[in-house]
Amino acid sequence: MNITLLNTRPKHQSDRLNEMLAEQGIASISLPTLDIHINPNALIEVNSKKQMRAFDKVIFISRNAVDGFIQQKQFSDFEYLFNKAQFYAIGKATQQAGLEAGLKLQTPSNSVFDSEHLLAHESMHNISTENILLVKGVGGRNLLAERLVERGGNLIALEVYERVPAEFSATQWQAFLVSEKPTLLITSLASWQALIRNLKMHYSAKNLDNESFFTLPFWTQIFATVVMSKRIANEIEQQGWQGNLKIVETQSNQGIIDSLREN
Repeated sequence: MNITLLNTRPKHQSDRLNEMLAEQGIASISLPTLDIHINPNALIEVNSKKQMRAFDKVIFISRNAVDGFIQQKQFSDFEYLFNKAQFYAIGKATQQAGLEAGLKLQTPSNSVFDSEHLLAHESMHNISTENILLVKGVGGRNLLAERLVERGGNLIALEVYERVPAEFSATQWQAFLVSEKPTLLITSLASWQALIRNLKMHYSAKNLDNESFFTLPFWTQIFATVVMSKRIANEIEQQGWQGNLKIVETQSNQGIIDSLREN
């Protein structure tokens, strides 16, 4: 297939997608927009402030949340908190990472993985007085936490990782622009924002607003942008992007490949 995907996932998560793309004859170039920094002391730090009690539900926002959770120091001291908990994942990759780590994660949907679909699941409605742990990164959306609290849940957020901007490679970016049908992959708004920040630095355009920035000539070289949700697509369009946007139907590596085949 004459498409080249710019794989912007963090380095430790990009290899499997690159392998699957190669198997399908699709070229890829890796240019991570974010690095993931794990905080192995998050559980200890939160417990010292909250004096946590046994949880009824534990929700993992992402695969990074699973990775950060299982890397917590002195975890054996806290196992009693999770003995009766139900474990939930937003996303197939998150669920798979949990299963590999021995966590029996369940997902509310087999195709769409976001906060809205988890909140719509029947298990997330009658939660008054339940103790809920939300395992996540620093920052991000507040919708899930806000709705669970509104429904009466006793919520504690455990921020086990932080997303920080990755080093930008001008060489990789230029190789991408001159490739066949260069297609961007954007898996989160944080990734998009990091890419825009890096590109503004690269093109000496820090003082341009996004709408003006999107008029620079290099954008016309990009064949399409693949995004993981309608929410991301809407936000990108609101910023002034007018290019070809493709939304994956199933939020997974295979879903990304399927969206590329729709050309």
